[in-house]
Amino acid sequence: MAILFNIMDTALPLAIETIGHDWEQEPVERLSGYHYYHWLQTSQGCGKVVIQGQEFSLTPGMGILIFPFITHHYYQTSAEPWRTNFITLGGTIASSIPTILTVDHFCLASDSQNFSFADWNAQLYEELTHSQPLSPLDYSIEAYRFLAKIKEHHNQEHVVTDERYLKFVQPVIQWMDEHYMLDCSTQEMAQLVFISPQYLSRLFQRFVKLSPYDYLTALRIKKAKERLLTLPTEKIKDVASQVGFNDASHFIATFKKATDYTPVTFRKLY
Repeated sequence: MAILFNIMDTALPLAIETIGHDWEQEPVERLSGYHYYHWLQTSQGCGKVVIQGQEFSLTPGMGILIFPFITHHYYQTSAEPWRTNFITLGGTIASSIPTILTVDHFCLASDSQNFSFADWNAQLYEELTHSQPLSPLDYSIEAYRFLAKIKEHHNQEHVVTDERYLKFVQPVIQWMDEHYMLDCSTQEMAQLVFISPQYLSRLFQRFVKLSPYDYLTALRIKKAKERLLTLPTEKIKDVASQVGFNDASHFIATFKKATDYTPVTFRKLY
């Protein structure tokens, strides 16, 4: 069981921040997501990942790339220990990863006869702990190769097929993704799909494990994090207004409740 932290300079195009190999996985809950792209793959046992209203069982060889600031949690479901391999990725072109993979929020992929993510992880870990590792740029290129393999082996079978999710929840989530900066109540969101706000709230709790308001707030915090990191000179009150908070004080309090940091402190950390 091994893990390495702070591996590469995030000024590189793609940078590996953390790598873990054959890790005895503990339960994790991230209401505000993680600040890097996070690949998690089962090497032994089985675990369940809950993300974006969907649940996935990660059996041996199966993995998921979770995008930054996406609410998720995962936990062991097998009787035997759940062991995982993982890496986290950043870098100056990391924001282009959704375009590279042509997906949003997360991406599933599995080992195949042509390529093993588990073997790639093990080899990379061994090289990084070797007395003469490759250059940082070589590892940046290797990280891009990893993404290309995820795109090649992307598993599209695991999608929500429940008619209620597709008809009522998904359109509201898509609307929020595009209009999170607008002032909107649960009643107004329910009107978009012609149902009552009470029914919309029940559907969100069933599929997303959050109320529509809490989902929208989490999305706004995610967008605020992105602005704080990519626009380091933007004033906090302007960040607040751009992500849907009319009052800077309310934004700061909500941000601190979600992340344990004020916006200013969060910006300094990263």
